[in-house]
Amino acid sequence: MICFRPNVSDCGFFREASTVHSQPVSQDMVWITSSVVTLQFHVVPPSWNSRPLEIRCRHFLPRAHEIVIKHVGGRDANRAITIPAYAAIDLGEVKKQLMMNLRHYCEAFFKESIQPKSTPVVTKTIAMALHFSSKNETTLVTQALQVWVGSKLCSTERSLTGLELLGMTSIDDPESHLFGHVPIPPVLDHQCDSMAIEYMKELTASLLSAISRKIQAGRRCRNDWFEVFLTIFILLNNLEYVYGIQKTFQKYLGSTDKFGSHVKRTSEKYIDKWIWSAENILFMYNAFFKNTGAPFSLDTVDSAIAEGNLDKSGQDYVAEVKRVLPDIKASARKVSDVTDCNYEMVWCRELFIPG
Repeated sequence: MICFRPNVSDCGFFREASTVHSQPVSQDMVWITSSVVTLQFHVVPPSWNSRPLEIRCRHFLPRAHEIVIKHVGGRDANRAITIPAYAAIDLGEVKKQLMMNLRHYCEAFFKESIQPKSTPVVTKTIAMALHFSSKNETTLVTQALQVWVGSKLCSTERSLTGLELLGMTSIDDPESHLFGHVPIPPVLDHQCDSMAIEYMKELTASLLSAISRKIQAGRRCRNDWFEVFLTIFILLNNLEYVYGIQKTFQKYLGSTDKFGSHVKRTSEKYIDKWIWSAENILFMYNAFFKNTGAPFSLDTVDSAIAEGNLDKSGQDYVAEVKRVLPDIKASARKVSDVTDCNYEMVWCRELFIPG
């Protein structure tokens, strides 16, 4: 048994509030009309041809803190448009529709993540996590993947589709990050983020508690080493993702007149917490495997496969990691070394290296 009591309850793996909206979602909207409009919009890139959400909305009177302006950028870095003030009338409906498609979103985001610049071991590990999760939906890996996809949902631009576009047309500036999109109303966007974040908070409370128990158990949970590894890999990969996205967002909106100061202030708060969280969970991971044997050290990997009772896919994965382990060791990266906001393997690399 590990001789200290691990505590990851203070770790954060995603932003817990908007870095644009200064206040939480309002529960008492000032509705202008009782007429209900059903808005259809994509919460993932429209090119994926996934089924859009269909949310009942109403026109409201925006108060000072309720944003109706969307920063478009492009050729004019400060270009912004005013969007009709519509918001969902039932937040529970928003949350339900987001959550019912999480598995589909997870697989779609995984496919999107396979890029020429992607690190092969990252792609293979996420694929392995998806496979592991499909075999046992109650595993901690499933919860970690839901946090992973939730973070991506919160950072993906949403686009109206269907017949009701609120009188707008798609952004036609190819230099804009919203090119081809019909932006959804900012408050509705804020509501979607808030419901995804609420769900992720619920998940992480039980997930981190379960991780702590397994780490505390040490050798008694040796047979669960692969689940522990995959779970922590997904959480750290998620941290690398949100860290890079927030750095990009900070650079992009931090210089604007409308949102600059708030974006800079809140971004720094989250970035500092994510660095601390990554270092903290890595310390606990290393403590677990120091007591149970490092899983990917070349002299223990065969026994690790046997003890973990891995299926054929798991065995093939571990064998591949064993093959590329020298390359992983040689590819050290630090946060301070990254210049393109791609922080892949900054922290995940440490999971493969004996502590």
